[in-house]
Amino acid sequence: MSSCRGLNGYEKLALMNTNHIIDTETLEVVHKVNFEWPVEGQALRWSPVDPNTIYYISPGNHPDSAAPNCPIGHPKLMKYILSYDGTTYSGAKELIQCFTEYISIDKIRSHEELSEDGRYIVLDGLTSNPTQHHVFSYDVLNKAKGATIDLPADATHAPDFVAISPTGNYVLIQYNILGMIAYNRADMSHAGQVAMSTGHGDLVVDTDGTEYYIQTNSRNGHLFAEAHYITRSRIPDGIIFENDGNGVEGIGRGKDIDVDAAASIASGGTTPLLRLSWFSSDMHISCRSIHSPGWCVVGTYGEKNGDSHQKWENGGYVPSIVPEYPLEREIFRIYLDSTPDVPNVERLAHTRTNPPQCDYFSTPFAVPSPSGTKLMHNSAWNFASGDCTVDAYEMKLQ
Repeated sequence: MSSCRGLNGYEKLALMNTNHIIDTETLEVVHKVNFEWPVEGQALRWSPVDPNTIYYISPGNHPDSAAPNCPIGHPKLMKYILSYDGTTYSGAKELIQCFTEYISIDKIRSHEELSEDGRYIVLDGLTSNPTQHHVFSYDVLNKAKGATIDLPADATHAPDFVAISPTGNYVLIQYNILGMIAYNRADMSHAGQVAMSTGHGDLVVDTDGTEYYIQTNSRNGHLFAEAHYITRSRIPDGIIFENDGNGVEGIGRGKDIDVDAAASIASGGTTPLLRLSWFSSDMHISCRSIHSPGWCVVGTYGEKNGDSHQKWENGGYVPSIVPEYPLEREIFRIYLDSTPDVPNVERLAHTRTNPPQCDYFSTPFAVPSPSGTKLMHNSAWNFASGDCTVDAYEMKLQ
């Protein structure tokens, strides 16, 4: 997940997808998160303020010694606390909340960061009879559930992911069709439309304190549709509509409500940062350098030289067999003051990954450290020989 930090607060430890924890200096495995088999843990993420704490979701399929009073069949929000005796790391589990009102907490849609103060998380709880998504914020410090928005489990309203804004002020829902909508965390009232696209992206606070959603517009037919851009959308009001200026009412927006592109751009609500020569959603964006604001990291992937590309020309896709385009299958840093005419980009590495020959998890989920001095990414470097083994890499940044 490029939208979740890989390294802990003091950047000594890195959490891997296998739940192993490695030392970032020696690259040795120093611990594996122990859920006490057969108990499971899902959607692990570091606390942004406590370098020894990991939050995770337990699906509740088995009895758990850390939550003896939570009925089987109900999910739990848990905390895993690391300790170090000078030689060995150990861990202890602690129950935060047992959600008896839900049959599950969606581990994929809910796998996003906490607010930067380490207080709020957003979760997607699933109910039965009727089946609904309940999206809500949760205060992990005070163990308090916030207001809930209930969504029908249909293709239009089902979330792609849910998240808290970095400041903790807004609950953000990226819908599969409706784009990203912001809600006031305190009461889940509608706050604005952040973006219309459903492409990959991440959340960031700029140097002036403004929150943005940085994403690819590859699935956006409303703004800058003539080319492929990486865009910056203001939270909560990156999009302005032509109707009454209030944007989306609740979640029931129809496609007949038109985006006021001129007003959205003129107001600074949505701004293009970089124009790309190829048109695809083949990228991941990460803005996890919370103590070094003003930039994000982009990891791109795609076909190798000589493969068939889908090139975007004159409002449509054009099949083309060409060499790789600039910034394709690379990792680069993009600064938030970049513009298409004056790009502010720093190229960092080649990844060589070719997902059509391997799989999605071989793509470069590049993630910077909190200080912005380190970067981790993965790659199936040897895809040409048929070896799709995924390796992790660490890079030190200037």
